[in-house]
Amino acid sequence: TTTTSLESTSTTSFTTIITTTETSSSTTTTTTTVTISTTTTTTTMAILKYTLASSNPSFAPRSGHALVSHDNKVWLIGGKGNSILYNDVWYTTDMISWTQATSNAGFSPRWGHAVYSYNSKLWVIAGSTNANYYGTNDVWSSTNGIDWVLVTNQIFAGGGTRCSHGGYVFDNKMWIVSGVINAGANVTNDSMWSTNGYVWTV
Repeated sequence: TTTTSLESTSTTSFTTIITTTETSSSTTTTTTTVTISTTTTTTTMAILKYTLASSNPSFAPRSGHALVSHDNKVWLIGGKGNSILYNDVWYTTDMISWTQATSNAGFSPRWGHAVYSYNSKLWVIAGSTNANYYGTNDVWSSTNGIDWVLVTNQIFAGGGTRCSHGGYVFDNKMWIVSGVINAGANVTNDSMWSTNGYVWTV
């Protein structure tokens, strides 16, 4: 953290106002001095500096991927490159050296999915399986990041799909919040939770 001080310049100015009053026998002049001053103000601002851990990690450049902390490791799952979607799984213990758990997980390549660490498993929920917002409706889990099991392919009522949603663990439940639904036709502000991955409560 770097600390920087920003200081304004103090100035003091004087304005003199002269008022003249005339009568038939005399002239009276009244001089009023008004003092206007400013006070020096110093503002201290903290500037955060980030340290580059790695400029060229082992995994390919991507966006729309998901990160989660699980089993004392940080896991990177899926995402999209310039002309490719990924379903690979990587992990690291120091954010510098990355190890590929699998190049081809059981779920389809995707981006905009949600990833959780819950009940000693990794979870992947929904996401888009093409370059646009055409989401999926499935839930996958794994105990090791290599072998993935389909929990359900029907989360949302009526066969709706979802991607770019928020996902987090709270109150010992997995939560889905908002997202792009029904092949990019709309966005939503709903939320739902589950304790097993296949029964979801709105």
